Amino acid sequence: MAAQESAGERVFLYIYDLSRGLARSLSPSLIGRQIDGVWHTSVVCYGYEFYYGQGIFVTDQVGRTQYGTPVEIKDMGLTELPQEVSHPLNWNCG
Repeated sequence: MAAQESAGERVFLYIYDLSRGLARSLSPSLIGRQIDGVWHTSVVCYGYEFYYGQGIFVTDQVGRTQYGTPVEIKDMGLTELPQEVSHPLNWNCG
């Protein structure tokens, strides 16, 4: 993961397969067609991973959540929002 850059902070989408490969291998025999995975995603920015699981969770153990290892990481570009503004625990959800 890249450090903070002068133009902003890099934002990544981490993609997890909750079935850990079982959906791909077992779905043809179970449902008659292949499903590549049971997907879950998280957003990584400012050295934290933000994800949903019966609420919003934040961890500094990036890529090491209970969902396993990400099967793919996509670079979503840069954010110019300061960390204080972008942290979901600061959001007032009413």
